[in-house]
Amino acid sequence: MTYATIELERDGDVAIIRLNDPATLNAVTVKTIEDIGAALDEINGSARAMVLTGAGRAFCSGANLSAGMGDRKSDGPYDSGSVLETHINPLMLRLRDVPFPWVSAVKGSAAGVGCSFALAADMVVCGHSAFFLQAFARIGLVPDGGSSWILAHSIGRARAMEMMLLGERITAVKALEWGMINRLAGRAGRARGAGARAGAGSGADEVLGDDPANGLVGGGPDVRGGDGHRT
Repeated sequence: MTYATIELERDGDVAIIRLNDPATLNAVTVKTIEDIGAALDEINGSARAMVLTGAGRAFCSGANLSAGMGDRKSDGPYDSGSVLETHINPLMLRLRDVPFPWVSAVKGSAAGVGCSFALAADMVVCGHSAFFLQAFARIGLVPDGGSSWILAHSIGRARAMEMMLLGERITAVKALEWGMINRLAGRAGRARGAGARAGAGSGADEVLGDDPANGLVGGGPDVRGGDGHRT
């Protein structure tokens, strides 16, 4: 099946969903959410693991507000929260409940709801270019996509509040130090991939570069844990 906003690939039993709008740094639209849901339907029952990543130089820059992420009633104001109830929140719950382990492979920005997508994964692997951003305070919005729950439970209340109130970038290195992510991928290297750890890896190693998705299946990245040692 062909999708408008994502690509769905297979590597053996591993499904790879790639957000595919690099011109907007893979900003999320209603169609993106619908395509991800349809891809999850397609791989249900056949995939043993999944990788979620982004095309181009970013993972996901957040919601594409200019694309109409909301509902304007003819007799009332613009309701920017409606899409949370109809699309984003149901997708976050579905990602939580998928019947197989899944990994987010993050490079560049993971901002707004893109941060939620990344951190909802069972494992988070980042390239050195990756950063996480809760930009909601800058535009007068409450953090959404489950981010307030995810962050508080992964890095603690104090750091979660710091991210959400100050709106500062959290680099991949800091995210690893904070325990927000599982692995930091080397700029180039070979090792066993997260797909293999999920019981669904295959094939020979391949050079990673700074894109953590390149090495998660069919081999794997030079990945380093919180102690800085290769795993």
